[in-house]
Amino acid sequence: MLEEAPSNSVVVYVGVIFLAGFYFLIHSLVTRAFLLPRGGRLPPWRLSPTDFGLFLAALFLAVLAVQVGIGSLVIRSINGTDHESALGILIFGGLFHLTCIVVFLGFSRYLPENDRIPLSSAALSWFAATGVAVYAFLAVLPVLYGGTLVWIQLLELVGITPEHQDVVETFRDADSPLVIGGMIFLVVVLAPISEEIIFRGCLYRFLKSYLPVWGSIAISSILFSLMHQNSMGLLTLALLGALLCVVYERTGSLKVPILLHAVFNLNTVILIFMQNGPE
Repeated sequence: MLEEAPSNSVVVYVGVIFLAGFYFLIHSLVTRAFLLPRGGRLPPWRLSPTDFGLFLAALFLAVLAVQVGIGSLVIRSINGTDHESALGILIFGGLFHLTCIVVFLGFSRYLPENDRIPLSSAALSWFAATGVAVYAFLAVLPVLYGGTLVWIQLLELVGITPEHQDVVETFRDADSPLVIGGMIFLVVVLAPISEEIIFRGCLYRFLKSYLPVWGSIAISSILFSLMHQNSMGLLTLALLGALLCVVYERTGSLKVPILLHAVFNLNTVILIFMQNGPE
């Protein structure tokens, strides 16, 4: 059940990128752009389960300590202010992603040199990576949109009301330029960097040490989707996670999934603003 009819600008925007998406989807199928070589191209992260468990424990404890400690102090200082809810999401989200990046960098220094993992195995310029990311986003867009519609219908069929993430609702309700700017930085810059380091650069490549490529893709993508705690986007995020793994394998550069993730999030932000704006 739709909450409201989409605006004319949203219909035009979605129509244009959807047509472009169909073109690039067909092109990718003809050229086999997303076909992976046997075993993939990225070397696995051959870390012992014990060391990887320590990494996850350090990540969890650091995030908990920072959010409970620093986050709680900051939250108390903004209690009763305008945009309290939005600022809370912004602060906790920012602390979460920054902590993930810091823990990864710190843990990498702790490891012996032979166990450290280069996030990219191939040199690729940011310009070239952006081109690949935009191509991949457009090519998979019809699949993501179609999957989202089917998933929403399935949820409603079993009596579950699809709900957006808190950050989406915050965007819809925000009217402060400072809050909006901070949220855009969080979801378009900070989140793609930290999530791609953790889920693709670390988890996916660790799983490759013990599982076939597609098994590693499936598990890391499902965990990536569940982490967002978004019933409405569960299937979409799992499909996106799989695509992020595929482009990572195809290019050997973490720049591509970071930029693809950023483009996906930016598209969501654009749709939210267009839907909330004037006709």
